[in-house]
Amino acid sequence: MKKLLILTALLLCLTLVGCGPNGEQSNSAESNTGNDNTVNSTYSFKTIEEMRSFVPSGEDDIFNLLGYYNAGDIAIGQFYWDADCEDADNGGTVIKATDSEKGRYIRLRVSNVSNPAWFGAIADDKNDDSDAIQKALAELQNGGTLAIEPGNYLISKPIELKTSGIRITGIGSVTLTVTDKSDGAIVIDGASNVGVYDINIIGNGKADSGILVKGECKNISMKTISIAQFAKVGLNISGNVSGGIYEEINVVSAKPSSVGLSVSGGANDIVFTACTFDMLNASKCVAGEFKYTHDLTFQNCTFTTKSIESSGTVFVGGEKDGYPKAVGFYGCDVINAVVNEDDGTIGKIHFFGFMTHSGQSVPKHEKIYGSTDDGTFFGIS
Repeated sequence: MKKLLILTALLLCLTLVGCGPNGEQSNSAESNTGNDNTVNSTYSFKTIEEMRSFVPSGEDDIFNLLGYYNAGDIAIGQFYWDADCEDADNGGTVIKATDSEKGRYIRLRVSNVSNPAWFGAIADDKNDDSDAIQKALAELQNGGTLAIEPGNYLISKPIELKTSGIRITGIGSVTLTVTDKSDGAIVIDGASNVGVYDINIIGNGKADSGILVKGECKNISMKTISIAQFAKVGLNISGNVSGGIYEEINVVSAKPSSVGLSVSGGANDIVFTACTFDMLNASKCVAGEFKYTHDLTFQNCTFTTKSIESSGTVFVGGEKDGYPKAVGFYGCDVINAVVNEDDGTIGKIHFFGFMTHSGQSVPKHEKIYGSTDDGTFFGIS
């Protein structure tokens, strides 16, 4: 009932004149519910620190936050005061008044949606936004969405996703730029039914991987992801990852000895569609490397490199005999396919519609079979 009164009062307040700063009461709106006549006051604060410095006297008032650091930034929002709440101040959706041990400001919002701007993230290419993004992510429950506003965010630590059922999505053009040494810009660790969408990642030569997926995971999905300037691997799927769809993943590297896509650790039943892994002119690189994995499907994907010292796809046996196996490529552009069985055998790999328009090397290994784009069969006895 309290939230309903507050939301009703908020709608009435929007028709009135703007509120004054520094916790000063600006306008009152009378709200009638049943036989009760309730007068709600509206207060405004330029920054979150101003809001913390004010202790409300009642629970039915409306509190407008005009900005996090400065009035006008995208942390704006409305709060109500819960006089009995003693939850920890998380810096974004639950705010403690400095001079009151009991009672908290609670942000009015759509349930289970969080925004890093509420926690102090500013896409100005100047501040470290790691903690703000992680706090926004941490307060979500299964089924929640982290919605990131457009801009370039600097991150000194990996954004770790360990809760199942969470989506991370960019709203417009969103870039995460790594500033310090890390395992990856985004690390998905043991979480299932999660997704990452519409994000650009710049590893800046400091992130070992653009995105690292490890541990026991199921049904990971990604779409419209761009990864560049990573130190070792662009998209690294290294755990027992089962199921998932990866669409429009664009990985580019100019760093020698780097890998565009690495799949290992028993990963299986994953579909890749319209993905590109391009190693440019970098030497000793691999666009796609496959180790202990099985049942992967690639549709209309590209694995390219311009260096004669680099490879399009490499299939490495050894961790478990007969793996990788059941890896299928359909209508894919692969510069070449290399097999490494120094430490163990691989299983069957197949290509259908293997591109030959630019002189790509048709596979000649006995475990690789299929057909070219002009209908010529290979590897089939």
